[in-house]
Order: sequence, then structure tokens, then C-alpha cells
Amino acid sequence: MYTFNKKDLVKNIKGLTLLELTISVIIFGLLLFAMYATLDVGLKGWQLGSTKSDLHQKAEIVLSRIIRELTYSTALSVQIENDGNPESLNQYISFETPMDNNGSLQIDPNTCGAPKWQGYILYYIKPRVGDPSKEKKYIYRNYVPRTDASIYPAIMPAITNHINATTGNNVRTLVKDIYSIDFDRTGNIITVNVCFQSYIRKESSVAFSSNKGTEIIKMSTSIKPKN
Repeated sequence: MYTFNKKDLVKNIKGLTLLELTISVIIFGLLLFAMYATLDVGLKGWQLGSTKSDLHQKAEIVLSRIIRELTYSTALSVQIENDGNPESLNQYISFETPMDNNGSLQIDPNTCGAPKWQGYILYYIKPRVGDPSKEKKYIYRNYVPRTDASIYPAIMPAITNHINATTGNNVRTLVKDIYSIDFDRTGNIITVNVCFQSYIRKESSVAFSSNKGTEIIKMSTSIKPKN
């Protein structure tokens, strides 16, 4: 009859050799690397999708707002400017509006409902205040009331006097973190081009690697003022 002996059990227990330990560490490291790579690709894909959706939404907000207000304007009052450099984008636009600052449409009852021009709307792009790198740019909307509301449209005098305001009762931030905007005109057709750009890894709160993904969204639309 066999009698269990604790000493026999101890004799049969063997330790790992240095080679076996090295192989085990290498295999474990490869498994960790595979898991890391899978998570990294998955996170980047999720971030690209989320960022793309966010940029699309911002672009649609900019275009829909500008186009809606241009619709009520007249081509006679539209003025497009840049910073004076012929190679620069046309980043400033102004046009008259029959809407007062409360959003109410004003018409002249004595002229069969002709629009009564209340003021000027300006859209322009400026770097974010306090950002020395000037990478973060905002689109501002500025409403400048006319001193003499009239049924006769006119181009806004001295547009450059009003495109530096970033605060004020009539100044609003339309959208943040835009890359560029460009206004163009062909006859009475006004075209608005916007571009949003985001560096995925730079904006991410968690970055598994130093690889960067860049998402760029470009959208444009055209409108002919109705009045």
C-alpha cells in the first residue's frame, strides 16, 4: 500500500528555468502589445467618427444661419472684404437686413410692403481672445443699426471699423474653433465656404500613442438675396 509522503511531493516540484521565464515574458509582452494596438485603433476610429459628426454640425450651423439672414437681404448692400492682402481669403461680409435687433421683420406700409432696412449684419472670423497661437478662431456676428431706417438699401460705410469687436450688446459668437471661412460673389450669387479641422490626438483627453489623426470638414453653399 502506498503511503502519501509530503517529502515526495516536494521533490517533484520544479522551478522555471531562465529560458522558460524569458519566453513567458516575451509571450505576455506580445499579448499586451496586441491588446494595446487593438484599443488604440478602436479609440482612434471612435474619435474620428465623433469629431466628424461634431464638425459637420458646426458647419451646418454656420451656413444655415448666414444663408437664412442673407435671404432677407439685397445684393445691392452686400460687401465682402479681406485683410487687404490679395492672397487672403475674404473673411468678412456685411449686408443690410429688414430685421430689427429683436428679430422682427419691418416693412413699409406706404410702399406695398417694401422692406424697411433697419441695420447691417456682419460676419467675420477672429482668433480667440487670449490664444497667442491664434489656432482657435471664432465666427462673430455683429449687428449695427442704421441711424436712418429706410426703404433704400445702401452699402455699409467703413466695414473695417466694426470687424474687430468680440464683445458688446450686439456681438454674438456664432461658432467656435473654425479653421477658415471664405465669402465669394458672382453677380448676385453669394457663396459661403467653411472649413473645420481637428487634430484628434491633440484634442483627446486620452492618447495611447503619439500618432495623430486629422479630421477636415469642408462645406459650401450659395444663395441669392431675395430683395
